[in-house]
Amino acid sequence: LLRVLFAHLGIPHDPETGKAIQNISKETVVEEILKLPEGEKIQILTPAVFQKKESFEELVDRLNREGYLRIRLNGKTFALDEPIPHEKFKKNELFLVLDRLIVDRKSEKRLYEAIGKAEETVIVARESEDISFQFSAGSRIAPQTFSFNHDAGMCPECQGLGITYGAHLEDDKKFRKSSIYDLADRLFKEKGTSGAYKILERYFKTVGETREIVLNGGPEVRLKSELTIRWLGLHPVFANAARMAIGEIRESLLPMMSATTCSACKGARLNPIARNVLIQKQSIADLCGFSIEKAHGFLMALKVPSFLHETHSQALKFLAFLLAIGLRYLSLDRSAPTLSGGELQRIRLARQLGSGLTSCLYILDEPTIGLHPYNNELLNSALKDLRDLGNTLILVEHDPLTIRASDYLFDFGPKAGREGGHITAHGTIAEIEKNPHSLTGAYLSGRKKIPIPKKRRPFNPDIRIENACLHNLKNITVEIPKSAITCLTGVSGSGKSTLMSYLRSNKDFDRLIIVDQSPIGQTSRADVSTYSDIQPLIRAFNWP
Repeated sequence: LLRVLFAHLGIPHDPETGKAIQNISKETVVEEILKLPEGEKIQILTPAVFQKKESFEELVDRLNREGYLRIRLNGKTFALDEPIPHEKFKKNELFLVLDRLIVDRKSEKRLYEAIGKAEETVIVARESEDISFQFSAGSRIAPQTFSFNHDAGMCPECQGLGITYGAHLEDDKKFRKSSIYDLADRLFKEKGTSGAYKILERYFKTVGETREIVLNGGPEVRLKSELTIRWLGLHPVFANAARMAIGEIRESLLPMMSATTCSACKGARLNPIARNVLIQKQSIADLCGFSIEKAHGFLMALKVPSFLHETHSQALKFLAFLLAIGLRYLSLDRSAPTLSGGELQRIRLARQLGSGLTSCLYILDEPTIGLHPYNNELLNSALKDLRDLGNTLILVEHDPLTIRASDYLFDFGPKAGREGGHITAHGTIAEIEKNPHSLTGAYLSGRKKIPIPKKRRPFNPDIRIENACLHNLKNITVEIPKSAITCLTGVSGSGKSTLMSYLRSNKDFDRLIIVDQSPIGQTSRADVSTYSDIQPLIRAFNWP
């Protein structure tokens, strides 16, 4: 939904200058060009776009076949049938020359034809200046432009992942104390006397030696008229070596690999065009970085044309449902591994229920698993709103707050397994509480209770966790007792499971057993019996 809104409402900006690229009609572009001094020579350009896995030579051949004559490379114009000094590993400015003409009213038809060939951007290069006009043709800004899973939107550096893989050399104490020249001494046999060493030395004297440049690469530098070099960076070089190497070389490199935020997109996962399409000075990456509460406020204040009313309304409904179930603090770009089990459960519910459909039957199997009573209350309120729209909801549930919120109950039992399979009671909450056959009613009414132990065992706080600061944790220190049952409690998303992850590195125990909310097998419905291949035998058994 956000992609559709940005495709229609977003204003593209130049990634280099930050200036808005005017998205206007062909007529307006032609009129602006004809305002130039009559008789001036101009070129009508558009960015030359490579097809997937297409080399520069293949691009030239394709353009030749399509009838084009010239391209503009780094400010110079070349005929397609002459040698073109394109450097593969250099950042090149490459434009297709759509036409070369003289500003004159007689050229109006040619201008329309040239501009009509531009798929994304029209650029007017004047003879007396550098590029002086840039207009967006608008046809290439589409919802897929903002998809990091699509070629049109993904960051070319990290392929839409938001991270790149490289050597985690910064964790090595020796590396942190080493300069680039110390590292070069290990690479070059002749050290300071070799030509490669001297080039490296000149490069870093020009750009400066910073850890960011050493690890992730730096800008191009022209050392001589015939020599332009760029430092690629240790992270991408080692990562590429790990991908391309075979056998023992790869195995020796893989332990050195780690994920780092992509230096090109800063984790946004989108290419420069998508990152610079703005609505009220905010890109789609900026909006996804907002909290859900802030994003909802941003969209609420947004005025949209009538044809976008439905899209705008659906986006607001989904965010409103997330707010209603207590997820106002999350951001839209949070990755699934950083979410708690309760947060994931509520997001799944929001995806299914946030559409606001009516006259539907919803079947929910224990929707409150992993939720704090505070979150349960918010969820129950949202479910009631859904019911009030004219929907029917059937829940499998044990939580007393949710049971009391229901309109009608069926109590199954009397016990489990062979002793179950019967409906022991049904009716309203009041009827269930009075029913002598209902075990659930006995606990709801208070006739049955779970006794609280009167004595507690003595214990000492032996397990210490210091400066925990992962995800939501704010640099906390706790002490947990041994030989005792300790419960970590709090609202969903407050950091309980994250704190428990710190126990993985504890060395006070011979064995650590973790039972979390992750599926045991390949599906979310897998359990111990499916994982151990016992389930097929159970299914095959001829039960009486």
